Amino acid sequence: MEDLGDSERFAEAREGERAAAKHWARTRSLVGLVAEAVSAGDDITVVCGDQRFSGLPTTAVGDHAVLERGDRRALVNLEGPIHLRRVAASTGGAKNDRSHGTFVARLRTLELQEATVEVVASSGAVSGQVLVAGSDHVVLQLSLIHISEPTRHICLSRMPSSAG
Repeated sequence: MEDLGDSERFAEAREGERAAAKHWARTRSLVGLVAEAVSAGDDITVVCGDQRFSGLPTTAVGDHAVLERGDRRALVNLEGPIHLRRVAASTGGAKNDRSHGTFVARLRTLELQEATVEVVASSGAVSGQVLVAGSDHVVLQLSLIHISEPTRHICLSRMPSSAG
């Protein structure tokens, strides 16, 4: 067996660390990336179609995240067709609120609260009270009309900051 010099051992170790870091980066989930932003206090910008929302993430669990900016909140379906941009913060983060396991569970809480939300999909945005949060759709009361939107296509659901 050949004896390696220190520089060769360090080079092998660095290569192993690079390979491990690349493997870790490839296996991370989108919710994991947002959870890191929660802990770090980093802002997130979500873009869905021509709609955009920027805020501080407070929740990243299951298939969704919650972003807050002032008195506005956005419930983000991480399984939807979205683009995320993370901006590093100069201050520390917060504890991740994991009280709602899924996007639909959070929509059902908003239904029980009779909350008015803005639902943003790649096709546009509509606002209304959540009447029904089904397993794969949400029904909103819009003045005198009902709109049913498949939840897998919903990118953002903006809600008042008092909603859970």
